[in-house]
Amino acid sequence: MGVITGALSPKEKAQIRLGFHPESGKPKYDILVISDAGAVGMNLQRGQWLVNYDTPDTAKTHEQRNGRIDRIGQKNEVTLHDLVTNTEHESIRRKRLRTKYALGDIFQSSTEKLDDSGLAYYLATEKAKKTGKGRPLPGVAAA
Repeated sequence: MGVITGALSPKEKAQIRLGFHPESGKPKYDILVISDAGAVGMNLQRGQWLVNYDTPDTAKTHEQRNGRIDRIGQKNEVTLHDLVTNTEHESIRRKRLRTKYALGDIFQSSTEKLDDSGLAYYLATEKAKKTGKGRPLPGVAAA
């Protein structure tokens, strides 16, 4: 098992990464444990399972973590797991991720979601929740 943390030098991180995903030969490590120091920039598509033991602050970081193994060149089926605790702190972070992913889906998909069932519905619903005034658009289901 290899471990990569922010306490390691770039050279040490590279050596451990190459021990997991060697350019040639047999890998030295079958398991990597990586802090957020490895969330960006590592190509680890030899991996098959990724376990996030904490919820990151942003959807971008969550995607970057998952993208270390779920990327072009991956030959295996990938399984992604998020371990979630039953705490208020974790609940807030998970809600924020759901919201960010929903907004990302609206803005990254075709324009049909930019109508009363997509962005407009989402904004009206959130405004109604925060202000207690108004209500979601009648007869329209969330996308």
